[in-house]
Amino acid sequence: MSAAEIIIDCKFNETARTFAETHGYGGGFFGECGMYEMQDSTVARGFGLIEINGADDLLTSDPGDHFYGHECERIRRRVNAETAKAEFDAIGVQCWDWRGFVAFDASSPRGRALADQIGGALADYPVLDDERVSELEWDAARTVIEQAISLPDGVDADDVLREMPETRYCGQCGTSGIEDAMQALGYRECAECEEWIKSSLDGAMCHDCAESEAEPECDCVPVYIDTMRHNGTYATRRDVNEILRGCESCYYAMHPYGLSA
Repeated sequence: MSAAEIIIDCKFNETARTFAETHGYGGGFFGECGMYEMQDSTVARGFGLIEINGADDLLTSDPGDHFYGHECERIRRRVNAETAKAEFDAIGVQCWDWRGFVAFDASSPRGRALADQIGGALADYPVLDDERVSELEWDAARTVIEQAISLPDGVDADDVLREMPETRYCGQCGTSGIEDAMQALGYRECAECEEWIKSSLDGAMCHDCAESEAEPECDCVPVYIDTMRHNGTYATRRDVNEILRGCESCYYAMHPYGLSA
């Protein structure tokens, strides 16, 4: 097939032509990413790519779940691709994925006009549908929180997100703000382990960690912790030390030389 026959058989927009000339082994009509391959990839009468900020910045397709960049970037690319395809579908113009980009039937004047409109919109602002991005960011943030901490009974990731001043949706960008949100919900992380406990006291310990501070053969700390467990309260290390110092048996275990002077 000659280059002239390709041009007659398939309508290319200028962005697709430029891409074919500058990318892939060989370039031009018959290169790895050439116009022959573009035509061969679709049953449509035309092939177009959507330019955003120059020929090297094109609208990409949904990267799927196996994207190795930042989650926030994957979400943005997914939403832009979904939105663009829905808009092409709404006007009855074919649209498909090609080598990681969104392609469309460039033989349609309405399709070419829409491609220009989408490219112009993305050149001014990087997202086509903020509401959809926010929805996916929330879902991703929920996953980040569930992986970052062990949530206590009665608290879910949505509760934590509602207390965060900014949704930190990307594990690669960071998860700051979770601890502050948990504290706003009335929880502190145990000073000795990663369990979250309902307490306003800094340095509070969960019941098991506090009980592990007990001296052998003495029930002073276990009795104290059982009372706190019954009342739904928690002790700090300082509280436990005070109990041990006030116990005749434990004091000498803690301070064997306390009376030698």
